[in-house]
Amino acid sequence: MSLNNQLISNSYLSLTTASTQYQDKWVCDETVYRLLNAHYPHLKKTFNFTRGTLNRALSYKAGPFTGPNEFGLFLAKFTTECPYLPGKRRLVWYFYRQVNGKPPADPVSPLDITDELSKSNSLRRDCMRLGRVGDPPLDGNTPERGGGGDPPSDGNTPERGEVDPPLDGNTPERSPSNQHNSLGEVITPCRDQPDAGLDDLPIYWESPEAAKLFGFDYKNGDGDDVFNGLTARVNILTEVLRSSDGYKRVVSHSEENLLPEQIFHIRNKCLYLRTAYTIALNKLGRDSNNWVATCCQEALDLLAGLGFDTTVDAKRISYWNIDFRKDNRFPHPNLYVANGIKPKPPFFEHFPNAAADASTFILDHLDHFSVEMLRGELISKIIPALTKECEDDGIPDDSPERILLSQFEIRPPSYTTVLRWVHYLGFSQDKLKKSYYVDGHEHEEQKKHRSQFTQRYLSDLEPRSHRWVQMSVEKAESIQSSLPANNKLIVTGHKYHDPLTDTECIEFHVDDHDCMQDYSNEMYGAYGGNLSVRRPVDSKPLLIFGQDESIFNQFSFGSKQWVGPSGQRSILPKSTGMGLMISSFQGREVSVLCSSLMMIVVSCADSVTVLIVISSLLYVDCHIKVWVGYGIQ
Repeated sequence: MSLNNQLISNSYLSLTTASTQYQDKWVCDETVYRLLNAHYPHLKKTFNFTRGTLNRALSYKAGPFTGPNEFGLFLAKFTTECPYLPGKRRLVWYFYRQVNGKPPADPVSPLDITDELSKSNSLRRDCMRLGRVGDPPLDGNTPERGGGGDPPSDGNTPERGEVDPPLDGNTPERSPSNQHNSLGEVITPCRDQPDAGLDDLPIYWESPEAAKLFGFDYKNGDGDDVFNGLTARVNILTEVLRSSDGYKRVVSHSEENLLPEQIFHIRNKCLYLRTAYTIALNKLGRDSNNWVATCCQEALDLLAGLGFDTTVDAKRISYWNIDFRKDNRFPHPNLYVANGIKPKPPFFEHFPNAAADASTFILDHLDHFSVEMLRGELISKIIPALTKECEDDGIPDDSPERILLSQFEIRPPSYTTVLRWVHYLGFSQDKLKKSYYVDGHEHEEQKKHRSQFTQRYLSDLEPRSHRWVQMSVEKAESIQSSLPANNKLIVTGHKYHDPLTDTECIEFHVDDHDCMQDYSNEMYGAYGGNLSVRRPVDSKPLLIFGQDESIFNQFSFGSKQWVGPSGQRSILPKSTGMGLMISSFQGREVSVLCSSLMMIVVSCADSVTVLIVISSLLYVDCHIKVWVGYGIQ
């Protein structure tokens, strides 16, 4: 065997001898390759260290499944999907290092082998986390944990990056047992403490189970570092216990008032969780320890010995972990606050109509509303009306509704109670300022009504108005030929047969072309158009008017003013002065604005039978009215 192969095999045997997590389990060649690169970073710098050279070196040391096996190393090969490259098949070499257990059964297919280490986040990211500062001194069989150092000349053990100073007579030996600080908090040795005295971090902390238990993201090998994340969470809980208002960091909606007993309970939950998390950092993944039976139970027993009795159930601590793990916060103790729901006053809970009546009263008096006004309305009208309604419905006197009303009759609701009801209904006070009106043009019901109105206006109303012109086909062709090439009629019009003249005719709208309005004025005179031939038989003509208004102020100013060379400005009035609103009506048949609708009605009484007024601005909110007056039906 070459010197390089000897160095590879001795490194692997030293690693598996020193680390229990790599013993007595099947591990694929890619996992071994990444582990050796992490523990012995200078292998690939010393020679061309690849997965192929690894397989050849270890195959020389592998022995049979039956019979003597000098190094306790077993080998199996299968063409299967690579654990690190899903979907890619290759010849995968699997190695098994027997140290304490029995020899493995000879696998007959890749289904008989599972490489649990290949699921590790750090191995998939190729950033294996090693060792801790201050571990016990290494012996000759312990591989490097510090991530540095060249392989030794004998190829057995690489150098150690950092070691603790040796104990002498002046240095007291550190005990790995739990300690307590001045706050009474449990200090359990963990990876970042020099007296941990533990082996390498168990592979459990790289598993999806650990990520799910403590609320971290796994993402199939590219997720959060669970161990470091839980250590940071312990630090957060420590800070909570170190200050009087530290609880605000771990409670959602902490701006809402909390009762003293609620704050006390939250701080105790933080202490229980911190203790359980610290125990978990040391024990989970080792032996048969688990979260509830080991970590939570030990935390419960330890704090019970110190006089804490917030809970006597270890599962309760696990439930607190479920509440806390999402974003390192407990939900607010008040369920209404935690769920963003306003607590409903009992009065509105028993009498929902009272809430609607109160809201209507406030909106009707919004310009001068006061809480005392609503209180008077409740005492004088709303509550007596509810009492009479209960009596009429036969509701018994011992019912919650009647008892509540009887209490209000003896002691009416106070100003503070009514103010709280007003806030519950969604009303609030604000600074006096200008506001605007939202007409909701884009609301679904408005869009639907707009379509209905447009259809009615164009199909039913306009055919009955004086906005049409009829002519023979020959006349239409003559007009078309007389128009310039860039201004032709593009509307074909409505073709029909005129039974009176026995000719083919075409009907146009006066807006189809500029020439149509001129032709219509010449042909029909007064109203600038004729009624449509498609109007309903015996239907009455219509005059359609639009209404609008304008406001004039005594002092009207623009947004800018002239300033003199020395900054002189004219003194302006504090207000715009007296205002005057003018409202007018206008129609296509009447060319002038008129402030009096009846003037138009009287002037058109001989020829108009029905007058419809439509708002010209907010046509989607228009109101169609039939006016009945002199000569009009």
